Amino acid sequence: MGSSRLVTVETHRMKNHPIVIDEEFCALIPPMSADSKAQVLPDLYLEFCERTDPRYKDIRDRHYVPNRGAQGRQLHFLIHYKGEIVGIVSAGSPIWSRKERDKFFGITRENRAAALNCVVNMTVFRLEKREPNLASRVISMWEKVVPYLWREIYGTEVCGFETLIEPTNGRNGSSYKAAGWTNASEVLR
Repeated sequence: MGSSRLVTVETHRMKNHPIVIDEEFCALIPPMSADSKAQVLPDLYLEFCERTDPRYKDIRDRHYVPNRGAQGRQLHFLIHYKGEIVGIVSAGSPIWSRKERDKFFGITRENRAAALNCVVNMTVFRLEKREPNLASRVISMWEKVVPYLWREIYGTEVCGFETLIEPTNGRNGSSYKAAGWTNASEVLR
């Protein structure tokens, strides 16, 4: 991702107002106010939000992993598709110790604190609309925008991502594989 494709946005503005990120990540588009002229938005985009946003919370509470809040660094997004909110996706601080992940990234006891500072966990991903390739498109979009916002808000460069998948109800990580992610372990315990 070249920096020439990014639009600089003041950090305080990002935290206080929703920002829309399109699939090509060519721009960060502030939503139009109700009294503004109609704005054409892409079919698929992410809206940066707080985890206390009622629209986010409503979908989060339907995720198969119970909502116990979040700790550490966090970014939260609403997923918009064809004019409606169809899901949520979040980024957060990584899990402290995970054997398979640590091996994959070369994390040791000696470098753990520094190494984990640049790993971001996809803490929640819930998509309530089923359509071919939609999940992998969202994952790819999230992967593009998180390093930029992570650097702008937390001052840290991102070196990699992690997520956990509970292999139930047909969840097997195929959307992550389609988005180019590597499975660090066959069985998650």
